[in-house]
Amino acid sequence: MNHTNFVIDGDQLDLDDKDGHTFKGFGYLSCNNSSRLLLDYKWEHEDSYNQILQILFGGKHPLMRMIKLEMGDDGNTSSGTEPATMRSADDAANVKRGAGFQLAADAKELQPALKTAILRWGEPGFLRKLWVNVKSADPDKLVPESAFEPMYQWYKRTIVAAYQEYGYLIDYVDPDRNETKHPMVQWIKWFADRIANDRTAFPAKFPIDQYNRIKIIAADQNYERDFGDMMIADKQLRDKVAAVGFHYNTDDGTNKPFTKLADDLQHEVWYSEGIAPMTFGKYRVKASNGDGIGGKQSGLDVANRLIKSYVNSRRSFYIFQPAVSAYYPGVNYSHKELIAASRPWSGHFEVDNVGLQCMKHFSDFAKAGWADEGAWRYLTSACDSGVGGTENLDHNREAPSYLTLMAPDKQNFSVIMVNDSSQTRTYHVAIKNVNLAPNQKLVVWESIGPENSDQDYDTNLKRVREKLEITAGMVNIVVNPHSIVTATTLSLENDDEVAYHRVESRHDDYTLGIDGDNRILYEDDFSYAKYPNNYLSSRGNTPRYTADQGGAFEIVKSKGKNVLQQMITEDQRALTGSTRLHQTLRSVTINGLIMRLMYL
Repeated sequence: MNHTNFVIDGDQLDLDDKDGHTFKGFGYLSCNNSSRLLLDYKWEHEDSYNQILQILFGGKHPLMRMIKLEMGDDGNTSSGTEPATMRSADDAANVKRGAGFQLAADAKELQPALKTAILRWGEPGFLRKLWVNVKSADPDKLVPESAFEPMYQWYKRTIVAAYQEYGYLIDYVDPDRNETKHPMVQWIKWFADRIANDRTAFPAKFPIDQYNRIKIIAADQNYERDFGDMMIADKQLRDKVAAVGFHYNTDDGTNKPFTKLADDLQHEVWYSEGIAPMTFGKYRVKASNGDGIGGKQSGLDVANRLIKSYVNSRRSFYIFQPAVSAYYPGVNYSHKELIAASRPWSGHFEVDNVGLQCMKHFSDFAKAGWADEGAWRYLTSACDSGVGGTENLDHNREAPSYLTLMAPDKQNFSVIMVNDSSQTRTYHVAIKNVNLAPNQKLVVWESIGPENSDQDYDTNLKRVREKLEITAGMVNIVVNPHSIVTATTLSLENDDEVAYHRVESRHDDYTLGIDGDNRILYEDDFSYAKYPNNYLSSRGNTPRYTADQGGAFEIVKSKGKNVLQQMITEDQRALTGSTRLHQTLRSVTINGLIMRLMYL
């Protein structure tokens, strides 16, 4: 019963120069205040900050190929407040608020070709009245065209400010609202035309031609999938939208629009927001149910949804929300991350080595990216998944699940196979029309849980299990229960970046505390005298170690002293919330603890 036959046929590889089937790897979504504490890691323990970035963006086989930024609106958008770059129509955009744009700049130092994307969660207060009908059942008709230009200027000024401050230009923009239920097609078309033809009011030496070539992604829906049908039905829309993004569901629409967009029209289709593995794998392996490194929302589950999302709806890119949880435990959506970084005072962070290696089973064994970068491609005819669930694995755990990636010259390929069941599965693979070297062997890398309680949780992560002979164009590959396997023609056994080694913080963890005798865990007079003069300005006046849960708190001068001030009035409240703004210091938290605020 647990035997699967498939063919790797190089003649079936789609070699179109477009990006419908290029393997783009993974991306990092910075949103909802989720990267905020990285600002403090950067100042307090830059070695930890750089180590985190190196894990995700560095090396010969970078895991992440994009940073996607949600432009905040100064409202709590689930796990905290992402600050708005503008708070009035006359504001100069300030991209130093929050961590996102700074994070992208630092990641691009490691990986200059890293792509960037932006979209908005909601609307900041100064756009609220113009865009109030965006939350209606028909925003395309009810939001007036007179509202378009002010919204466009927010995007434009933010993009220009990021270029002026950090030296990079955004690659993709979604003009629509994050997880919209009703895509605004007329607005998307208007925005695409505006950004492609805007030639005025740019600073000197700004790369206007490059700005005009910024690509459009839409519509970042969540459960609704009608935008795919809109794209199929509207050639003008297809001409303007380069990539289609969709969240938290592996399936296509009823009429398979995403599959048609990729297969027939060579459009990019992204899993533009999805979870990282949840609950660190080193704890999962101790569970009594015997799943090892698998189970619901595990590294194996996320690996399965990467395969399923391509097989079912041609998603060629998976973006984590979040990849790093740089916020305090206890807020919404904690514990779904590859790296937890909530101790900036100590510099300590924790890596989910199991989840990380499950993802690296894809990115270490194929060149991820876009067609103009020589990226490998999905070999669609050699990909399949029968595991159950539109998102979380919920049935048919024993079904086949495999994905084949191939180099454009057909000289190398890698097959990733996931088995999150209690039964062994054997794949019988025929190989033809591939430019293999003489006597080519397949190197089988495996990640699986410990064999017994005496072994460390990561003893068997990403190790070479065997090398297989290809005999008469055939090879048999066994995938053990609760494991992930990559069988590859690449010889990477001596590559230190591929062979597993445990990734850990160089710093010990400890509780924040400066005056234990008086039971004071933290106090701050906001003077920061020991820091350079640009300390506050470089971080948008963000106070040290704080995370906004509602509103926007910044340090300002008052009577010659630095004080903490809520920057948002009721008139400036974002459209995202329905409740009135409560201007209270309870909205600023440090690890869920009350802090002593010094006004001296």
